[in-house]
Amino acid sequence: MAIETIKKVPLHEVVYEKLKTSILEGDFRPGERLNQSLLADKLGVSRMPVRDALRILENDALIENQMDKGYVVANFSRQKMDDILFVRSILEPKAVLYSRGHLSDEDISQMGDILAQAWTELKAGNWKSLHRLNTDFHFLIYNAAGSPLLLELIEKLWHSFPKYLLHEQYDANLHSLHGHENILRFIKSGNFEAAATEMEHHISQH
Repeated sequence: MAIETIKKVPLHEVVYEKLKTSILEGDFRPGERLNQSLLADKLGVSRMPVRDALRILENDALIENQMDKGYVVANFSRQKMDDILFVRSILEPKAVLYSRGHLSDEDISQMGDILAQAWTELKAGNWKSLHRLNTDFHFLIYNAAGSPLLLELIEKLWHSFPKYLLHEQYDANLHSLHGHENILRFIKSGNFEAAATEMEHHISQH
C-alpha cells in the first residue's frame, strides 16, 4: 500500500495563517500595533518567521508598515469594502450557477445543518462562531463549482478584509441568515438561476 509523504509546512506560513485568522476574526483590530517580539513570544517561535509572515500580510494589504509604529492592522475604508463586495457580487453568483449538478445531497444537507447552527449562534450572540459558519455555508457552494481559478479569486476577495466589520450588529447577521435561507431554498428546488440572483442580492445588501 502506498503511503503519501507528509509535507512539511514552512514555519512562517504557519505563523502567517495564524495571524491572518486573528486579523480576520477581530482578535487584532484596525490600527492595532503588531509587535514582532511579543508575537514571537506568544506563538513560541523566533522573530524571523514572524517577520516573514508580517511581510506577506503587508502584501495582502491586511497590515501596513508605518514608520513611527512599525506594523499595524490596516484600516479598511468603506469604499474599499464596497469595491470588494461589488466584485464578489459578480463572481459568486457565477459559482452558484457552476455548482449545479455538482452539489451532492450530502452537501445540501450540510448547508442546512450549518444554517440551523448559525441561528443558534445568532441567538447566543456568538459572532465569531457565526462568521465561521457563514464562511462554511458559502464555500460548500463555491468548492462544488468545479473551477479552481474562480475559487482562488473568491477566496482572495473573502480574505481582503475582516467580515466582522460588516456583521457586528444583530440585525446585519439576521438579514444575512435570511439570505442564506433563500439561497438554500432555491438550491433545494433546483432553481440555480434564482439562487444566483439571491446570492448577488445577498452580497450587494451588505
